[in-house]
Amino acid sequence: MTKAKPFKSSPDWAAVQADYESGRDTLEILYLRHGVTASQFRNARQRGGWVLRKNPLAASRSHLISRLFTILERQITHMEDDKTANGDKEVTLLGTLARNLEKLMNLQDADKGSRSNDKKAGDLADLRKRLVQRIGELKRR
Repeated sequence: MTKAKPFKSSPDWAAVQADYESGRDTLEILYLRHGVTASQFRNARQRGGWVLRKNPLAASRSHLISRLFTILERQITHMEDDKTANGDKEVTLLGTLARNLEKLMNLQDADKGSRSNDKKAGDLADLRKRLVQRIGELKRR
């Protein structure tokens, strides 16, 4: 038989709050460490007005734009180097990625309340030009 843990009358909510706001551990680990349930935790967080921590896995929009642009560049290079690639599927994928990149950039600009700067606009225009050229090459195959 396993021994039951001694009944803990009340968690140390200040310690729970400090661990939560540090963001070092997942919520599940925090619950286990302090012997609280998810609902107890949510209630204490709401009552205490604790600062919501940011999800460490959530990426900023500018980071997503940068990553997506890099992926597009790599994929274009790969398609240019690989002569046996199935053109239609890859072209469709590139088109979708390019549209998503443009939408993210437009959202970012709208959030900032400004227009796209010249570098971003130039990068996107260059990307579009390369996509058009590659699509033309694939259609000629």
